[in-house]
Order: sequence, then C-alpha cells, then structure tokens
Amino acid sequence: MKKQAVTMKDVAKKAGVTQPTVSHVINGTASISTAVKERVFAAIKELNYRPNALAKGLKTNSTKTIGLIMPDITNSYYACIAKEMEQLLIEKGYMTFFSSTNYSRDSEMRLVDKMMRYNVDGIFVMFEFLNEEPLKTLQQYGIPAVVLDDDAEQFIKSKINMDNELGGYLATKHLIERGRKRIAFAAEKAGILAMKDRFEGYKRALKEAGLPVDDAIVLRDETLQYRFDAGHDYGKQLVAKKIDGIFASTDMVALGVLRSFADQGIKVPDDIAVVGYDDIPLAELATPALTTMSQPAEKVAKAAMEQLLVQIAGEGEGEKVVVNPQLVVRETT
Repeated sequence: MKKQAVTMKDVAKKAGVTQPTVSHVINGTASISTAVKERVFAAIKELNYRPNALAKGLKTNSTKTIGLIMPDITNSYYACIAKEMEQLLIEKGYMTFFSSTNYSRDSEMRLVDKMMRYNVDGIFVMFEFLNEEPLKTLQQYGIPAVVLDDDAEQFIKSKINMDNELGGYLATKHLIERGRKRIAFAAEKAGILAMKDRFEGYKRALKEAGLPVDDAIVLRDETLQYRFDAGHDYGKQLVAKKIDGIFASTDMVALGVLRSFADQGIKVPDDIAVVGYDDIPLAELATPALTTMSQPAEKVAKAAMEQLLVQIAGEGEGEKVVVNPQLVVRETT
C-alpha cells in the first residue's frame, strides 16, 4: 500500500502554527520569528516533508524547469551542449527536462505540447525543426524559447546560430592550403539550414581558389540521420572518384569515412585528407585524430541560457546571437 504523502497541513499541526506560516517559512515570503522557524524546520525534518514543486509552480506560474529538445540524444554534439546547459541552469536554480525527437516531425509537436503541459518556464530547441507548427505554438502562447541554427525568425526571435558558412569555408580552405585540389563534400540532407550554409562555404573556398565544384563528389544522406554508417558508405564511393580531400559536414560522418578508408587500405592524410565538423570528444580519440571545426558547446549553452532568462524575467523577447566556429588541426590533414 502506498504511503500517504505528508502535507503542509501536517507540518503546521506538528509545529503548532498555521499552514500559511509554514508556507512563509519555506518560501521566505514574510518576517517570521527565529523560534517559529526552528519549530517549523524541526517538524519538516521529523515528518520528512517534501514541498510539492508542481503545486507551487501552479501558484507562482514558475516551475523552475527548462525543457531541452534535441534531435538525437546519442549525437555527441547535442549531448555536450545539453551537459553544459544543465550545469549552468543548476547554478541558477533550474532543473532540465531532456527529450529527443529522433528527427520526427510528429515528435516535435508532441514534445512541445508535453513540455507546455508540464508548465516549463522555457524551452531550448537544439535543432532546426522539420515542422514549423511547434514554433508557431510557442509564439502564440508566449513561451520563452531559444532555437539553435534555425531561420524561422517570424516565430522565434531568440536564436543561437553558428556561422556555418564560415565554418564550411575555413574547413575547405584548410584542405586547399594543404595542397588538395579535388575535395569532396560529404553531408546530411541538403535542406537543413546548417548543411546548406556549410555547403555554401565549401563552394566559396573552391571558387576563391579557382577550383570547380564537381557534383560527382558532392554526397548527401537524404535519410537525415547523422550516422557513422553513412560516412562509411561515402568512403567506399569516393575512393573510386580519385579525390585527395574530404570535407565532412559532421564528425560522425567523418569518422565513418575514416573507418572506410582504413578498411580499404587508404592512408590518411597521405592519400586523402579529411576534415570534420563539431569537434565531438571522439574526434580527438580517433586514429588518426580528426581535424575538425569546433562549435564551442560552452558558448552555445551560455548564450542560450542568458537568452531564456531574459525572456523569463520579462525583459525582452531575445535576439539572434552568432557564434563562430574554430578550426582544430589534428592528424587527418
């Protein structure tokens, strides 16, 4: 049989005070004598009373919780941002709810709806949603929200965008500076804003160097998954195309490429140089260690938290913040 929960009324009876007095002591909302406080805290300890955070949230319209929605919880890039975000929010007295859409349009709306039902104080969307309806809903209900790498400014004003075009440009330029002239682009689905921008940067660097953009060595995974095996497939396809460099739009794709090359006896970087994107922890541990574009999780998380807190405090609707990626040179180039 489930044990009946201790209530504030029980604490008040034990301490010999009124229920509002217990509430004031717990929340620090009135001047209460030291003697009364000591009796209340002694009763709380003896009865093992735990305040109902949900009930308190309904009264104050604040649950001190933030929802974090990511596309894939197994993707190290999003996991690193989530870890940083959680720690920063803990320091501000907030808890975090994590959910993953698994790149599903239907899941996006379902998760936003569920978080709203739980009365979260704000939501951080870590990916360009496939469906604009959840963003419309957040706007309509005035829910504080921040979106990472999204261009739907008509719905959510607060954004943390990486300069993905610059990242693609710097990655490709680095390969060109290493003497590579036939450089492939291996990426996820073309429609994603971040991938489109990285591709634009890739093309800009090639054009600047007087090199052609060859569609035969531009490969994309239309399933929209950031998969290691997609990179492995790319590696098998590209060896026959006589390339000498690859810019992979994520580290997981790049790691799949590296494994494919190892299976085929291709030496990196002697035969083909490789640059990834994200600088996930596995990038440095790979053999050879992966040259990549770093997207600093600390900066992204800090900017997102600050934007959310501004909105929660009613001090504005947030703004667009751009974070620049940085090239990290390792053994694959």
